[in-house]
Amino acid sequence: MYIFLGQRLGYLHAVVPLVGIALLVWSSLRSSRNQVLATRLIAIASGITLVWLGGYESRWFSEYCPDCGWERDCLDYRIMGFPVHTDNKDTSLTATLALRDLGLGCRHVKMEAATYERLWGGVLGPRSHICNLRLDNRYMYTQAVSRRVKQSGESDPGLAQKLKKRYLINGDADYFWENLLIDWVTLGAYDDGRATEARRWLTTPPTLYSEQILEEHPEITSEYVDSLYADDVKEVIVIWWPAEELRELLGDVVDSSLVVRLPSEMDHRRQVLHKINLKRRANGEQDLHDYGQQFAYAY
Repeated sequence: MYIFLGQRLGYLHAVVPLVGIALLVWSSLRSSRNQVLATRLIAIASGITLVWLGGYESRWFSEYCPDCGWERDCLDYRIMGFPVHTDNKDTSLTATLALRDLGLGCRHVKMEAATYERLWGGVLGPRSHICNLRLDNRYMYTQAVSRRVKQSGESDPGLAQKLKKRYLINGDADYFWENLLIDWVTLGAYDDGRATEARRWLTTPPTLYSEQILEEHPEITSEYVDSLYADDVKEVIVIWWPAEELRELLGDVVDSSLVVRLPSEMDHRRQVLHKINLKRRANGEQDLHDYGQQFAYAY
């Protein structure tokens, strides 16, 4: 039995449940006379405690593939080294979801793992104070956005490798967020009915969503929208994500963005991006770049 448990738990750790089992066996073989009853009860309690602490394990760990960015969090529960329940949650970043939809294949041969907590008996062991919640705006990646990404992959088979090189290898996050994702997110919002032309949206009778959006983003004003149109912007758009898509991350809120459809003429594009970047600098944000994208965040 020791060799069997040692292979499952580790040979040093296997001693703990085996001592517990030995105490339980010993207590069952003792006579039931009053003078040994207390000893038996102590042996039974100690045996059960040692079997529990040595035989039950809960572990929180993550797995990560550096080749494609795939990542998951795992909660693993084991008894005597045998898994009895496992909870897995895909925690891949938004860019990784896009790479997957673009058709990037990966066998995860370089998979890495990191253990955050390993508790014996569910109580003993190092406890992690790591918060693995990352504000990646993954909620933006709706089913409609996923469909748009797949369409881009079909029309440009080399896009997956290009994104992998620029984002995962070279670390050019702006290429993904400011160029590719903004177009996919805006078009996906139109597909879902979560996008409206800004002037029309501002003059529509207020709703619970619109009131929350204006409270959160007071910069969405008729004056600012009109100034963008004055620079030959093709369209100014309000897009939003309802509370049900954000509840797990941020609570009962509505998030939104003001987006412009950029003009194709280069001088006008530069004027529009310059105006947007002035507003972004005033808010302490970095400038947007012109990658030739259709859309750009307007603040």
